[in-house]
Amino acid sequence: MTTEQKKLCEDNIRLTTFFAAGYKNSGIEFDELKSLASLGLVNAAITYDSTKGEFSTHAGTCIKSMINRSIASLRYKKRTGIVVSLEAPFNCRNEANMCLLDVVADNTEPTELTVEMQELAAAAMEYVTERERCALTLRFGLDGGDPKTLSVVGEHLGVGREQARKIIKKACEKLRTSLEVAV
Repeated sequence: MTTEQKKLCEDNIRLTTFFAAGYKNSGIEFDELKSLASLGLVNAAITYDSTKGEFSTHAGTCIKSMINRSIASLRYKKRTGIVVSLEAPFNCRNEANMCLLDVVADNTEPTELTVEMQELAAAAMEYVTERERCALTLRFGLDGGDPKTLSVVGEHLGVGREQARKIIKKACEKLRTSLEVAV
């Protein structure tokens, strides 16, 4: 982030609490709502174009969009049980090609927790079949590649997109169960 973008965030930080307060009954903790609002504010600062209006209006749109997407994602996960990738694109004007990891990623040395989480994830992958592991890797870009659509995953596995979705869902259920047992 540039110095100007940081200043925009610092000057408008109160917007995060204001907008987060409007979503108190959404099923997400207030601190989490403020964190999501902060991510929306950062996104607003990065994508802001001063020729298109006031920053506060743009920031409000980005903040609400970030919170609404998270609420929708939470409801979707509850309904389907599918894990959502951190590499899913997010922005409020489609001007920046960013993902959540671009904003929150820490490219310093891996911490003990990061290494432990990677080991736990690798161990959990032993509970799925090779076909399911392939589907998860393609769908969520676990090999460092770009996440693929269900159609591409299905094509690679020789099945339709609906069958690919079912394979991924079943694999996610296995992973969830294995992680619950491990923790």
